[in-house]
Amino acid sequence: MTTEPEDFTDSGKEHRSELLHEFLLCMGLCHTVHVHKDSENGMDSIDSKAPLDYQASSPDEKALVEAAASYGVKFLGGTSEYIEVQLDSYAERYELLHVLEFDPTRKCMSVIVKTPTGEIRLLCKGAESTILHKSISGNVDSTLQHVNDYAVLGLRTLCFAYRILSPEVYEEFHEQLAEASSSLENREEKLNAVFEIAEQQLHLVGATAVEDELQDGVADTIAKLREAGIKVWVLTGDKQETAVNISHSCDHFKANMSELYLVKQKDPNEISRMLTDYSKMVDGGGNYAFVVDGPSLALALNFHSDKLLQVCIKCVAVLCCRMSPLQKAQTVKLVKDSPTKPTTMAIGDGANDVSMIQEAHVGLGIMGKEGRQAVRCSDYAFARFRFLQKILLVHGPWYYIRVAMTVQYFFYKNIAFITAQFFYAFYTQFSQQTVFESFYLTFYNITCTALPITIYGIFEQHLPKKMLLENPLLYKEISKNAKLRLWECFYWCILGFYHAFLFYYVPIWLLGDDIGLKSEQVNYGLWSFGTIIFTNCVIVVNIKLIIETCHWNILAVASMVITIVGYPTLASIYSGIVWFNATGWELFSTTSLYWVFFEVHKIAAMWFCILLSVGMAFLPDFVYKMIMYYYYPSQSQIERQMLPSSQRCMCQGIGPFELLPIKSRKQYVVNSGTRDG
Repeated sequence: MTTEPEDFTDSGKEHRSELLHEFLLCMGLCHTVHVHKDSENGMDSIDSKAPLDYQASSPDEKALVEAAASYGVKFLGGTSEYIEVQLDSYAERYELLHVLEFDPTRKCMSVIVKTPTGEIRLLCKGAESTILHKSISGNVDSTLQHVNDYAVLGLRTLCFAYRILSPEVYEEFHEQLAEASSSLENREEKLNAVFEIAEQQLHLVGATAVEDELQDGVADTIAKLREAGIKVWVLTGDKQETAVNISHSCDHFKANMSELYLVKQKDPNEISRMLTDYSKMVDGGGNYAFVVDGPSLALALNFHSDKLLQVCIKCVAVLCCRMSPLQKAQTVKLVKDSPTKPTTMAIGDGANDVSMIQEAHVGLGIMGKEGRQAVRCSDYAFARFRFLQKILLVHGPWYYIRVAMTVQYFFYKNIAFITAQFFYAFYTQFSQQTVFESFYLTFYNITCTALPITIYGIFEQHLPKKMLLENPLLYKEISKNAKLRLWECFYWCILGFYHAFLFYYVPIWLLGDDIGLKSEQVNYGLWSFGTIIFTNCVIVVNIKLIIETCHWNILAVASMVITIVGYPTLASIYSGIVWFNATGWELFSTTSLYWVFFEVHKIAAMWFCILLSVGMAFLPDFVYKMIMYYYYPSQSQIERQMLPSSQRCMCQGIGPFELLPIKSRKQYVVNSGTRDG
């Protein structure tokens, strides 16, 4: 779109033709696109008739160069010294003097070229808020109207302008640029100041609009994230109308939302008044969407950040437009440092999103057409926005449950094991005597309990993928670090102490007063007592993991079988052979555990002790879980009971409380509102 109104006279047509030529030249020359031409020998050749392959850091730049080529100004390529374009049937070479790179503060980029006639020109493109303000000629009002119309349609707009530099002005600019480039302090600020001097007194030639098409599944993904209790904010550099239109098209804004605007404000006092009014409105209830632009946001962050945060958090959706990369990072930091201390996640696909991605707790990069800067700086990267559903709603809960359970189980099993030594110390006047033989101390965490929890931490799936995707509400069960709260950790520690108490004192009760359990009335010794405790501990901690495991695959079953069978096998081998006689190694000089394992476990009373310890260990756990499961079921337990019985057995625990009839639980399914009817 050119800036001049219609004029059908000969002079008007000629002037319009010249203006269109200038417009297309700006599109064909003002960019950082590289051209690659494939020829038969694999070499680049500008003179060949092979099709041009434009490569750009931004898809918008590529689209504009291709548009200019389709209208007769074809970019043929160039080097660091010149740019070559084809005008209809002939080629022109422009000497490239300088490239003034895009800057989010200036919101524009420029190139300075020398035409074939020797004229020096600065060609500039950028946001209308920058270009129109610096233009001294051209139809500014008409261009602004067209830009606004394009923005309402959801298009990304740019304005083009040029300036003719006299040799004197260019020489002065060149000297200032050289001085700023060689500066050792504040180089970027000095360069931008020089660029600002050159990018003045522009002649406006037109504006462009590029459609930024949404990826598939964006609307559905945002809806599911919001249903999962995740607040979604959109931080963009697009102008207000474009950003609002896109927010509606991707269902970030819905028809039932009332939109609150904080835009085009220059007075901090007025911003304070508006934020106060908005705060009263959102406190009254309802669905509100908040829109703020970059200049207003800068003042709000500097003077009224608390009020701004209060309004934004209470709104259903927030849209920040015309933002610089620094403002994006400041907004993320504002939320991250808020009193509620939420976990923040930033997702972006371009270089202007890097600061935001690095500021957030979790940074996600999309491998799109905007380059790879965001991907290289992110914690996780993927190709489509819709993949966020599976990452957050499926893999998020899976990994969280695995990590939370693994950490707490490690504390539990070690407390259950070593606390018996603490109890034993009271009977030995806190001497250095241990109740466990060194074999048990060495192999407890290596072979007797390590493999099952390792497999659990890798493969556990507490709920099927399909269920998690279809029920985003299940994500709320792990929000705010629910599985690692103080109460959860306290529960596992108390359970470990309770089990250790049973492992130690049930055998003491059975073996007290020097009762001889063998037929020859021989008493058990210290290592026999330690073996009984160790056997109880290995059995109970592994059964506890069986109860907590929901997803049973071949590896989980195999790991449990190996552990359960491995303990008596290793103990029998170690206890059944005098290894020093067999090997002569000093490592096996002690024979204190010889045949103890067999003597202990051949007495029926010992098996009664083991069964009694196991039963007493799981009785409180059974009662607590049965009450919580039967009368206060979680959302995941309710949804799990909706599965067919063939699938249910593969994604729930094995404890008897999981086998209760679900008839009395149907009222929770209805009252929870998770199913219609």
